[in-house]
Amino acid sequence: MPVRLRPVNIKVKKTLISRREVDKLFLLPHAPMITRSEDEINVEACYFIGEIQKKYGISEKALHDLINRHGLPKLKMGKYTYVPKAKIDQLLNPTYSKFNIAAL
Repeated sequence: MPVRLRPVNIKVKKTLISRREVDKLFLLPHAPMITRSEDEINVEACYFIGEIQKKYGISEKALHDLINRHGLPKLKMGKYTYVPKAKIDQLLNPTYSKFNIAAL
C-alpha cells in the first residue's frame, strides 16, 4: 500500500509537508534479523581472513566485499573472523568441487 502525504497549503504557491510524512516514504519494511549461532559454523572447517588472503592473494577489502556480496556465513570470535572453507573454495576457485572425480 503506497504511503500518502498530507500536505498543508499555507498560501497560493506554498505547501508544507511535515517531516514525519516525508520520513514515512523512506521507511523500510521491518525484516526479521537472521542470526547464526556458533553451532551452525564449525571452526575446524573454516578459514580465518588472513588464511584466505595468503592462499588466494586477495586484499582484505576485496575479500570482505565478496563475503558480503555473496552472503557467506561468518563467525566472529575474538579478533578472528571465520568463513567456511567449502564456500570460499567454491567462490574463489571455480574448478573446486567437493566431489571432484577427476582428482581421484
